[in-house]
This record gives sequence, C-alpha cells and structure tokens, in this order.
Amino acid sequence: MAVKHKTPDQRRARLVAKVLRDVVGHDSFETLADLTDALKFKLARLRIGWTNDDINTAFRLVGSNVELVHPVPTPVISVRPAPAFGRDEARRIWQQLERGVHMWQRSA
Repeated sequence: MAVKHKTPDQRRARLVAKVLRDVVGHDSFETLADLTDALKFKLARLRIGWTNDDINTAFRLVGSNVELVHPVPTPVISVRPAPAFGRDEARRIWQQLERGVHMWQRSA
C-alpha cells in the first residue's frame, strides 16, 4: 500500500482549515466576506502564511460538515391598509392641509 505524502501546500491548507474551524466555533458570521476577514486576521495574529488557494481549500474542507455563515433573515413587514374614512373627515383633512399651505405661502 502506497503512503500518501502531503505536500507543504496541503499541510498549510489543512492548518488554515484548523484555524478556520476555530474561528467559526467562536463567532457567528453573516457573510463569507466577514468570515474571510476574521480568518485572515487570525492567521496574521498567529503568523501563519496563507494563499487564496489555502483559504478556498479550507472553506471546502470545513464547509463540507460545518455551516460557515449564518445569514440574518430579513424581517417581514406587514402593511395593513389605512382605515377608510368618510366624506366629512376627508373634507376636514383637506381644509387643514389648505390652511397649512396658505400659512406657508404667506410666510415665504
């Protein structure tokens, strides 16, 4: 049976994947961009070199069994129609608006 030797690139990608697993375990991220920034920051703090390929491989390895991002659901806004009003109330509102417009025109 042949022994598979890992290349330095594979070892580094697996190390980046371990750091990624740690980052995901300690915080929740809404976007992949936020997660990527946090991962790069952690790698820099640990003085671990990385390439974009390492990060992509780490996302593939860890993302296969862990949810990487947790998008926040957008709130649903329910809009109810305004209650109907009668002619008299409509006339009163219109008169108030006209008075306000006339007052504004006089002061200008």
